[in-house]
Amino acid sequence: MTAWHEIGLVGVCTEGQLREFKVSDQVVLLWCHDGEFHAVQGICPHMKVHLAKGKVDGTVITCPGHGSRFDLITGEVVGWLETLHGPAKAFLERAGKRQNLVVYPVKVVDKRVMVQF
Repeated sequence: MTAWHEIGLVGVCTEGQLREFKVSDQVVLLWCHDGEFHAVQGICPHMKVHLAKGKVDGTVITCPGHGSRFDLITGEVVGWLETLHGPAKAFLERAGKRQNLVVYPVKVVDKRVMVQF
């Protein structure tokens, strides 16, 4: 069963800002873009590093662990293993499966940001 979880008040995240939250047992990355809140899983599904440390360019975040890029609105992988080379890249290409980020529904109720998972 899915439930709504409060992250904080609307001001908890400003335009262009990334914020990481631990909610229940989930790490959630909240991002504000064009006046809307977007939420995705906060841990890379490939390398298990915190995406909040990644660089955002437009709507895309680059994983600080292996350079793959994800769209913060759709969760889609838009670049795979772009900064890795040699044995590490070969290993991940064989063993790692391209995985999109989980996207969580977000709503604002009485100035409180809520995420559903």
